[in-house]
Amino acid sequence: MSGVVLHGVLAEAPARGDPALTPAGSLFAALGRLDPDAPAEALRRAAVTHFRLLERLCAEVPVIPARFPQVFESAAAAQHAVATEQARWRTLLAWLGDDAEFAVTLRKGPDSHAASSAGQAQDRPGDAAGASYLRARAVAARRRATRANSDDAAHTLADVLARSYRAATVAPSRDVRRDRVVMVLAPRSARALVAQSVARWATRFDRLAPGLSGPMPVFTFLPEQAEADVARSP
Repeated sequence: MSGVVLHGVLAEAPARGDPALTPAGSLFAALGRLDPDAPAEALRRAAVTHFRLLERLCAEVPVIPARFPQVFESAAAAQHAVATEQARWRTLLAWLGDDAEFAVTLRKGPDSHAASSAGQAQDRPGDAAGASYLRARAVAARRRATRANSDDAAHTLADVLARSYRAATVAPSRDVRRDRVVMVLAPRSARALVAQSVARWATRFDRLAPGLSGPMPVFTFLPEQAEADVARSP
């Protein structure tokens, strides 16, 4: 049976408005439709919709994401649930302020210098080609000696960003084949500054091509961490 899913909670609506938003006490709730008994593929698509909606809202105003899927019988029931816990939602919104998450993906790029040197070696005949090949090997060896692996690089970047922004952490991953991702909690308007920080850091490494995404809703740092931090506040 189809129900109403709670996507997130906001203190204010975007200036242009949004059809997914409805008042819930003194707050706004982002609602949608969902059948919790739908096939797995339909639920996967619904999860993507959940994230895209929150991402769209986050680009304009701070938003606290709800756990997905949180389904209610009706819009009125969802509004009542949010209104009943207004104090908790406002505590989280106050903790968040105007921040959002940014994701820095550390992709491995080609070693252009070594590749170009190797190409030159193949184009040169005789002893000249051999000398060029050895020089290219020497350059590649020096670069490998100073090249950090993905995990080390990710943790180094997280430390650098944590000194400039509110928080940063390496997203957990058990798949060694996947790119490493560093999550950053920073002002929603700070994308250009985060990009500059990452670009300066990236000059220290070969074969790393960082990609930046955001601002995004705060799935990494909220809600448990925020509630714990608020509880410890004076």
